[in-house]
Amino acid sequence: MDMSLDAVVAIDVAQAALKYLYLTSHAGGDGNRAEALNDRVGPFQDLEYGPSWPLIPRVIETWRGIESSAIKMRTEQHSDLFFLNHTSFVEMHLSYIIAALLPTASWAVPATFESRQSEPECKYDYFTQKVDHFGKNDSTFQQKYSLSTEFYKPGGPIFYMQGAEGSPLGCIDTTAAISWAEEVGGAAVVLEHRYFGDSLPFNATNPREQLAEYQYLTLDNVLEDVTFFLDDLKTKLEGATDSKVITNGCSYPAWLMTIYQQTRAAKVHATIAQSTSVEGLITEVDHTFKYGVNNLANNIYRAQNYEAWEKISNGYQALHDAVHAADYDKLKSDFGLCELPNEETALNIRIYPGFVHLLATQYNYNTTGLPVKDPLNTMINIALDEQDPIKLLNRTVWTWMGPTGTKCLNVTDPQQGAYAGSGTGLQFGSFNYLNCAFCPGVSGGDYLNTTMFRFNYDSYHYVVDGCKERYNITVPKGEDIRSKYNITREDLQKSKRILWTGGEFDPENAMGPRYQGVNSPIFDINADRDVSRYLHVDGMGHCEDNHAPKDTDKETVKAARKKTIEVIRSWLEEEQE
Repeated sequence: MDMSLDAVVAIDVAQAALKYLYLTSHAGGDGNRAEALNDRVGPFQDLEYGPSWPLIPRVIETWRGIESSAIKMRTEQHSDLFFLNHTSFVEMHLSYIIAALLPTASWAVPATFESRQSEPECKYDYFTQKVDHFGKNDSTFQQKYSLSTEFYKPGGPIFYMQGAEGSPLGCIDTTAAISWAEEVGGAAVVLEHRYFGDSLPFNATNPREQLAEYQYLTLDNVLEDVTFFLDDLKTKLEGATDSKVITNGCSYPAWLMTIYQQTRAAKVHATIAQSTSVEGLITEVDHTFKYGVNNLANNIYRAQNYEAWEKISNGYQALHDAVHAADYDKLKSDFGLCELPNEETALNIRIYPGFVHLLATQYNYNTTGLPVKDPLNTMINIALDEQDPIKLLNRTVWTWMGPTGTKCLNVTDPQQGAYAGSGTGLQFGSFNYLNCAFCPGVSGGDYLNTTMFRFNYDSYHYVVDGCKERYNITVPKGEDIRSKYNITREDLQKSKRILWTGGEFDPENAMGPRYQGVNSPIFDINADRDVSRYLHVDGMGHCEDNHAPKDTDKETVKAARKKTIEVIRSWLEEEQE
């Protein structure tokens, strides 16, 4: 057959082949099984034998050649747990098979996790930045940035977005900042965080092996990077000498920009801080919010579907019981562990489903770069569909981590393993170092056994001891950082021109600035337009409003975007008045 097939025929071939593989793989041993399973094939159910079926041997050959898929590996070991009722599995392998059939027709291949992760067309430049702003080292490094002046009018504001704790650096055109710039005639720029992506002093990427090179990853150096960069940018943009700077960040970068606003008021006019955890400096064993993130995740699942919440709870209880039964061979087999666990490391298995359940609530929207679409509903549907509690957690983990290339679960260093398999692009080494050095969220992700997670887990000593062991860092006290950088509750209640936003489906909101004295613009009874505000958005996930607007945004997110730009306008126009 001519291999220049059109997309429809190619997809028909792939689907027909997958149906064939599915049914033949499950037909043996039970006369009723193939018929029952056929009801669960979904889109393959109505396919008829047709002209595409002669290509099936070729597709099967392609299938057998897929060696890199973690889910394929899991299927071979546990065919009852994973096969084509697995949505992510089907989507990923359809793309592989169609690609094999149409090697020259890339337009016909649906987006895979890898292609969704790729950077958009974007122009990047580099800025010569100081390694140390306080005279301890005179070296420099190249710091990557993305700048748009498409809508800039001389004298207009500069929207500065702080780069996140991962790679690659996103293009400024893919962020909300570009829409703000368009509305008010501003420039928009994102600067990569030092020690992340391509912005690497001494080319340092591993703090465990390059500890001396990492001594310049300090909070003060990160903040001064912003000042040094913006001061230079203002000399290069026409009419920008007196341009107002509005900083922006989401999550950890929002925490950074809140501090920047509070400590460098002469350099910045306002801040839009999205999905931030300003209460995230948790270094006290008995801190009020130590269980906050996972308590809120628990509440989100319970509110969305109580039956699913009950079954997820049963899954964690079954895992808890299995860990204490100490059948380590079975645990290794059930969860696809990299090594045989022991009494200490078996407890770390819970981190993987816990992390996935958390990510599924945070990123409950269709964004690029993640391996699962509609993640919260996907996890709820897995819970509703799966009757075996251990298999429920197994499917939860591998639905998310299989498409990211994860081969097995590392229970010796579960934090690194979980982040590596998350698909978020977070660079664990550098982020773990700064968490120890100046942004300690030591106990913010602890578990209570009264939630669906069923484990009591206190990370305090695990994290604090780990920072000392890995980097010889004594974790600073949260209260000391709050006081030094003017982000105590009292400081924030008196702050000016900070808009914090947070979403209903973001468990990080448990540590957001939602307390008396920080007001919503809807119910604001303070006549001072400069008062800092918190805007809660129903239905919104983590950093969802940080992305550039699109027609498919939720209506609540669209409304939040409109409120945000009106707050920006009022702050800018007040200055003009």
